[in-house]
Amino acid sequence: MKRVVSKEELKLKSQNGFYSILSGEHESTEFGSGLEFADIIEYSSNHSARHINWKRSTISSTPYVNIFNETKELNIVIVLALSGSILFKNKLNIARDAFASLALAGSNENLKLITFTNKLEAIYNPRGNDSFEIAYEIATQKELLGIEAHYKKLISFLSANIEKKSLIFIISDFLEDIDFSSLAFKHKLYAIIIRDSNEEKITPLGERLFLDLSSGIKSKLNITQSSAKRYNNKFKKFDKKLQKNFIKNEIEFVKIYSQNEVIYKLKELLKVV
Repeated sequence: MKRVVSKEELKLKSQNGFYSILSGEHESTEFGSGLEFADIIEYSSNHSARHINWKRSTISSTPYVNIFNETKELNIVIVLALSGSILFKNKLNIARDAFASLALAGSNENLKLITFTNKLEAIYNPRGNDSFEIAYEIATQKELLGIEAHYKKLISFLSANIEKKSLIFIISDFLEDIDFSSLAFKHKLYAIIIRDSNEEKITPLGERLFLDLSSGIKSKLNITQSSAKRYNNKFKKFDKKLQKNFIKNEIEFVKIYSQNEVIYKLKELLKVV
């Protein structure tokens, strides 16, 4: 049985792990235009091809990129995109923990916390340590059974309301087709995928009564060995397509399966040693 992580333990681990790592209190390296030029370095897979210095690359026959220093506070937007499917197993608690931990990591004057279902549920501009408490509380306030995800509405809302270039973190289970390319063109996006292994790969269960958490509809299904295999193959293809889209649009992403790995996985995403 997986151990439950308490609110106090989560906050302590978040503070020790990456408190204010995104706050912009220290100079941070940005790969972008319109910023103060810092250096030209050899290209690596972590760099965007959009910032290749073609003149230097042509002369040396080796690709180089321009690096800029951003000394202003970063604009940080942390979105918890929820639907009924997040109620499966322990996914909602995992999503809540990731939301609160990132809120603490991003504590600054330009932080926005957003919860979204098929419409905007809440938006806050917390200050300091309040960011963790607010995020932790608002994450589970909405009744989600029967609520379907609506990523197109989320994209439209963010496009219309986040004007300045920002770091946007989106926490969700991402079980619907989605294209973040328009947002990723202007902002730096991070996707935190909340999943349970039992939904990614099912086993033959026989005839059972199932509840569709997104629609609220109950139905009787017979999960045979062949139908389980078809489902698993379909899910695997869906996930491969999702991740391919993230990579194409230079969206950093990480997948989290349990509360116990939230801090570890977020540090991995943020490249915190």
